Amino acid sequence: MTTTDTRIIKSHTTEAKPSWVLVMKIAWWILAATNLALYIIAIPSEYQTQLSVAVGTYVTSLPVFNLTPHFYATFLTAMDVLTEFVFILIGSYIFIRKPGDWMVFLVAIASITFTSMFVPTLIHLADKNEAFLIPVAVIRATGVASSLIVFCYLFPDGLFVPRITRWFAVLWAGLSIYWLFNPVAPYNIVYLSTWMDNMAPSVAILFTAYASGLAAQLWRYHRVIQPAQKQQIKWFIYGLVTGLLGFTLYYLGVILYPPFGLPGLPGLSYVLIGVPLLHLSIMMVPIALAIAISRYRLWDVDLIINRSLVYTFLTALVILLYILAVVVFEQFFHWVMDWDESPLAIGLSSLIIAFLFRPLKTFIQERVDRRFYRKKYSMDLAITQLSHKLRDEVDINRLADALLSAIDETMQPEQISLWLREANIPSKEA
Repeated sequence: MTTTDTRIIKSHTTEAKPSWVLVMKIAWWILAATNLALYIIAIPSEYQTQLSVAVGTYVTSLPVFNLTPHFYATFLTAMDVLTEFVFILIGSYIFIRKPGDWMVFLVAIASITFTSMFVPTLIHLADKNEAFLIPVAVIRATGVASSLIVFCYLFPDGLFVPRITRWFAVLWAGLSIYWLFNPVAPYNIVYLSTWMDNMAPSVAILFTAYASGLAAQLWRYHRVIQPAQKQQIKWFIYGLVTGLLGFTLYYLGVILYPPFGLPGLPGLSYVLIGVPLLHLSIMMVPIALAIAISRYRLWDVDLIINRSLVYTFLTALVILLYILAVVVFEQFFHWVMDWDESPLAIGLSSLIIAFLFRPLKTFIQERVDRRFYRKKYSMDLAITQLSHKLRDEVDINRLADALLSAIDETMQPEQISLWLREANIPSKEA
């Protein structure tokens, strides 16, 4: 990298001017509230859409797996809601933590709107009620434009690196606006009608666009100066590659083997296996962003991400265990008592999840601290062990060893010594 590039990166700041902070906050809350309200309103319509698909498309194939249409609808709706929850949670927390940074503002917007591109919840809402068509289209167009420009061309410091990416950004923003105002435009990912009709070239266009973003991040990675920023980019590249590959491979399977997209057992199998893998790969984008924040202090908002990681993993695990418990109990009651759908299965599953919630939270918190906050975890563990020693131990030498060990583990000094003052007890003469 040249000397000029070094000076620019070191002097660059993304702190917004005080006069713009209020504008950013208002814009954020309007977009976030609209986005969240649309998703909440869309959950019933999403469930009904998935139920209609199950009844109309896979009704003869579901019994092969001993599944019901209601389970199919619940499972896919839960996957959509979980994916949306992860993106909205990460985006909301980083903006609330640091609202005066315009790069954080852009990343937060990209995060909460990104999921609208890959999760069909809002599309199903607009299909059932045309009153929501325009706000859904605006949210999706924002996600289409910001996800590539912000995540790929500007992340993490707000600079277009390499500089040619600014022209790619202008082209992609213009294309997103064109799609927004022209629903019948070719390969329109905002409204999806022409996109689905020409899936092969549509996927190729989207893949090429994000491949250019990946190339930009790789170029930045090999020419970046700060080691911490290099680590941030490395994690984000990992998340971006995982999400891009998952999306491409999922739709490539439908293109290469059309029965995967048709009614029947192959199509149902592909949905039950492919959709969870697709959602998991897409969720790697915000998870990688969270790791970049938590481990390498991206934008100095790592404290709040600790809770985000814990509750994201906890929510995913609880949903997975709940679905698994419902399936197991329904199969048990079907075999033993010949009940096809038992409320008792749902009740028992809910009781089990309620009983396991706190132990699961403690377990996940310990693993997150140990993996991403190793220094804090070791310090807390050493202090806890020392407090137990002080309460139970009476031998002065063992107490001294425990104290020295705790100081060494938490502070890691080059040298350490302990001086104990001897008590001067006056002797009594006989």
